[in-house]
Amino acid sequence: MIKFLKNSGVFILLLFAILSVFVAFTYSPEINFVSNSVSNNAKAKFIADFISKAEKSKIAIIGSSMSLNNINASKIEEQTGINCFNYSSWGMKIDNFQHHNLLKSKKLILMNLFFTDIGSPSIVPEKGYPYTSNKLIEYYNILSNFNTYKNQTIEIKKYIGSKAYDDYSCLNFDPWGGVILDSAGFNIIDSRWNNDVFKTIDITKEKVDDFVNRLEKFKNTFPEPVLVISFSPPQNRFKNDERQAMVTYLSKRILKNCPKTYFYDNFTLNFDNNLYLDNCHFNSFGANQYTDILISNINDQLQKLN
Repeated sequence: MIKFLKNSGVFILLLFAILSVFVAFTYSPEINFVSNSVSNNAKAKFIADFISKAEKSKIAIIGSSMSLNNINASKIEEQTGINCFNYSSWGMKIDNFQHHNLLKSKKLILMNLFFTDIGSPSIVPEKGYPYTSNKLIEYYNILSNFNTYKNQTIEIKKYIGSKAYDDYSCLNFDPWGGVILDSAGFNIIDSRWNNDVFKTIDITKEKVDDFVNRLEKFKNTFPEPVLVISFSPPQNRFKNDERQAMVTYLSKRILKNCPKTYFYDNFTLNFDNNLYLDNCHFNSFGANQYTDILISNINDQLQKLN
């Protein structure tokens, strides 16, 4: 029995050593493997690498690509003199920020919202989520979900580098954690340009209520920071009275249920189509113009932070 246990122990150690070497040879320095989302894992790596900057920031930008691509954090920092950091990545729902403990020390949290942000999260956290720098934890995740990890190491190569800025999948984070996309030579995809998100997702009051419940839970986790939400404007052809009424309903529900939360309805803002890259994402010119509006929107709150 003792001999068997010894042999079993040796086998387990040997297997672990082999797997560790295998992981080391396939390890990607561009991501921290803490979820099933390559974008989230790239952002986790960025946060871990620039943790000091993230900790010092007093304005935190959260959300999906609507915040990642449409808000210029450097512009906010430059014009307000307040340190700013963008935690956003593709497909992030409000639930996915529930365990971002760095947000507790912020004075203001800014979220750019669109209809795509309403719904259940698709990002599945692993151990160490949201941005561990512990390699043992990450190795455990890799060994447990190696196929997902292997695919992400291939994917990430497509999303970084000098050519990535002309594509929706760009993950070249600027020093503040944002990705402001090029306006010239961008590879616009017709299906994205013409996508009517309101119809595609089938937005209803029940789905809006569910979102507000999730938002309320988030705000209860982070009661101290002021939460500022802006509803992002799509191309003009995707606006009508029905959609405006839904945004108004959302605004009333949020203001009623979420303390220290401010909602700015920018849905009807008029931007030229040449400032968009699809139905709702801005190019660099659009993002800069929109960021100026956001700074104006939250000016009263920013004054309190100085």
